[in-house]
Amino acid sequence: TRQLLENNNMLHVNPVETPAMSPPLTLRDRDLDSIESLRDVDAQPLREIVGSLLWLSTKTRPDIASAVSNIAKVINEPSSRTWMAVKRVLRYLRGTCDIGLRFRMDPENKYPTLIGYSDSDWATDTDSRKSVSGYALFLANGVIHGVRKAQTVVSCSTAQAELIALHNATNECVWIRRLLADLGFQQSESTTI
Repeated sequence: TRQLLENNNMLHVNPVETPAMSPPLTLRDRDLDSIESLRDVDAQPLREIVGSLLWLSTKTRPDIASAVSNIAKVINEPSSRTWMAVKRVLRYLRGTCDIGLRFRMDPENKYPTLIGYSDSDWATDTDSRKSVSGYALFLANGVIHGVRKAQTVVSCSTAQAELIALHNATNECVWIRRLLADLGFQQSESTTI
């Protein structure tokens, strides 16, 4: 993270508290920009930065995944708002590059319980009208698996979007429970999602 900030002269900028712009970028944003501002956008360094942000979001920084995903959707036709969104993510990283997660095992609990959380939105992607699902599975006070991705179908209601997210989380939970059993950490209770 520090290397990315240093390479893009963002190591000494003022940080922001959230990585995403409000409202988020959409494919229609390029219609809002003038032709002159589109000519000023140099796409090559922008693509390199977004590629680095995508790598970061999948390896060590899942907190930027949503914002970077929205930026990646419009990277083929960048605008001045695309640059603003990238700089906002970098400013967020500047403020959070020293923050991390610490996983601790509860010494009294020899076999920690697997717990899951699931959520979705309803049709927030204004381009495809697809909902976005997310879930996280916790073991021993820490996240062991988390996913955020667009659903494969267009949901007709918030209830349907939530059920699709819950279904995906449940499938992953069953797999993790089987893996834990193979490793000798048999779950004696049912998993709460």
